[in-house]
Amino acid sequence: MRRLRIAHAVAAVAALVLVAAGCGGSSTGSSGGKGDTLTLVSLGPPASLDPAKANVGSDNWFVNLTYDTLLRLDPNGRTQPAPATEWGYVGTGNTDFEFKLREGVTFADGTPLTAEAVAASLNYTRKNGLNVSWLSSIESITATGPLSVRIHCATPNPVLPRLLDHVSLVGSVISPAGLADPAKMGTASFGAGPYVLDAGRTVSGDHYTYTPNARYWDKSRIHWKTVVIKVIPNPNSALQTVKTGQADVLNITAGQVDTAKSGGLEISNTPLFTLGVDLVDRAGTVAPPLKDVRVRQALNHAVDRESITKALVRQYGQPTTQVALPGADGFSAETDRRYPYDPAKAKQLLTEAGYPNGFSFDMETTNLLGMDLVTQAVVE
Repeated sequence: MRRLRIAHAVAAVAALVLVAAGCGGSSTGSSGGKGDTLTLVSLGPPASLDPAKANVGSDNWFVNLTYDTLLRLDPNGRTQPAPATEWGYVGTGNTDFEFKLREGVTFADGTPLTAEAVAASLNYTRKNGLNVSWLSSIESITATGPLSVRIHCATPNPVLPRLLDHVSLVGSVISPAGLADPAKMGTASFGAGPYVLDAGRTVSGDHYTYTPNARYWDKSRIHWKTVVIKVIPNPNSALQTVKTGQADVLNITAGQVDTAKSGGLEISNTPLFTLGVDLVDRAGTVAPPLKDVRVRQALNHAVDRESITKALVRQYGQPTTQVALPGADGFSAETDRRYPYDPAKAKQLLTEAGYPNGFSFDMETTNLLGMDLVTQAVVE
């Protein structure tokens, strides 16, 4: 049976959630077992197959298949070993972090995965990646032995283990051959993951074919003889592809759940991410009123998270004022209802801040996973 996986999204700051969802199964008809081909559907092509330049979230499938990350998360969100078997902060202040690598691991091309290769890969990513701001506190990454690496930060960075797992992609280890010619990484694979890209059966922007990496150190993670990712930009067409058995896995929104169920697809879900309006201009550089904390508090009190959650994502999300998921680092249960919906309080705060008639400002949004719908709901 084809199965549909739904991942909750949670409303954060002054906004609310969306659901990402997906279907999974076997093209051979088996349920949860090994098969010949697994076909995934992506709503867009990857920004790049270079893990440093891929978009976190939308491009993870394309990257995680071919690049092993130093650490990985288990289904309960706990950090687990991968090529790195031991890790932790040394000294005090969370500025120095060390990890040791598994012996005998190689890249798909046969090159040994050494500390020097890993340090070179991480240094490339921190200098050339899309998410360099995450790594801005890092001053150096060096090999301290054949299988040991140290990361030194100028200021405390307590989330390095999370940056090195398969979610953020930062810890995706690139082979020396890839680093020698970075331009090729946009359309080819140079990793140590469970699969390799089959260029002969891949058409960029349309479909991507992956086959097992014969040198992969953990054979238990290879379940398919072939994995194919089809690019189908239209969400309805993508869902129809799964309903008719032409594909197995798809990320969907809450609005597609009923249609998916009517097609006999099994649905599962798990907390995944937060969506909301981030009030990042706290200095008032672009929108001067946002410099006043009372204005930011008013915007929070003005949003009916409960109603927006119910309307847009139904039972597949939950309202929150947090920027972290329950159970994740940074989540604070005792302050999760810090800004209850209170229009009167919002108006009072705006008046105190000198804006009794309100004000206008520009917002940026995206249609990724329905974020534009969340933004529109907050504006209303």
